[in-house]
Parts: sequence; C-alpha cells; structure tokens
Amino acid sequence: MMWNPVPLQKKLLSPAGSLVRRGVWICLFLAIAGCAGIGDEDRAYLSPLGGGPVAETRTMDETAFNRALAQAESRVRAGEYSMVIPRLEQFAHQYPTMPGITKVYYLLGVCYYRIGGYSDACNAFEKYLEMEPDGPFAEEVKSTLKRMRQDTPQSGTIPPELAKEIENQKKLVEKNPDDMAARLALAEMLWHGGL
Repeated sequence: MMWNPVPLQKKLLSPAGSLVRRGVWICLFLAIAGCAGIGDEDRAYLSPLGGGPVAETRTMDETAFNRALAQAESRVRAGEYSMVIPRLEQFAHQYPTMPGITKVYYLLGVCYYRIGGYSDACNAFEKYLEMEPDGPFAEEVKSTLKRMRQDTPQSGTIPPELAKEIENQKKLVEKNPDDMAARLALAEMLWHGGL
C-alpha cells in the first residue's frame, strides 16, 4: 500500500493545524540550533537584552582570558568593531592585572579608531604605550597617534575664517532665536570646529 499524504495535508491546513505547523517549525529550529554548535562565547554575543558580553561577570583564569581575548581579536580582524568594544572594555575594567591586558588596550584603540571614536582611540593607545612602550604594537600605535593628532584639530583651536563665520552665525541666532535652521547651522559649525 502506498502512503497517502492527503490526510496529513488536510490536518496541517486546518485551523487546528496551525499549532502543528508551529510545533514543526520549533522542532526544526531547535534541531538546527543544536547542530550548529554555538558555543558559550558566541551565545553571549547573540543573546537578547539582559545578556551579552558585558552581563557576563564571572571571573576568568588566565587560560580562559587568553581564549576570550583570542576570540575578541578574531572579531576585530573580521571588522566587528562595535560588537567587540563592550567585551574589550569589560576586560580592561575587570582584569587590569591580567597578563596580556596591554593587547586589550591595543585592540580597543584599533576598534575605536575604525569607528571614528578618535578620542577614545587616543586614550586606549596612550594606555597601551604607558604599559608597554616597547611592545610589539608600539611603533604602529605611535604612528597612528601622530597621524590622528595631525588630522584632528586640537580642542579650542579653530581656523580664523571659521571663527568669523561662527561669530556671524551667533549674531544671527541672537537676532532670531526661534530660527531652527540658523541654530542648526551654528551647531554644525561648532561641531566641525571641534568646540
């Protein structure tokens, strides 16, 4: 006798069959997730709010720290800068005396630099140089710091022509305090001036 799929189709397509379909999908998802081999470290990054890399507060031994640091480094190499910053910040705050902590500051500097957080990148790179002035990344860090300092204006110093434009824009805002376009233009000028 040949198998007849019609009764199963009727059952799955009936209103009560929606529960069966949902159950089938849940079973498939659980089977696939179980076969995917997601590790504890990956689960921390994939978990919803309330979990994640910063919520993990257990202490680590040196081996676990080095393994987690290697994983963070691979995420940096993969370009997942924003995803790995919280984990690296956690390492910096919770394990300041752990061997290899200087690499954490180097990786933090790289991540912040890549996402445009130059102030935080400078802080992390300076901390790296403070802890390991002749370390393996010292020359790269020094040249990156030099380049960042040349490319970004120092706080409080702006070109004279921009200063004049800012003063004119301030006067315009004082005359028309309700003009949001003028206020926005002033804010943008101040932002570009580094103030």
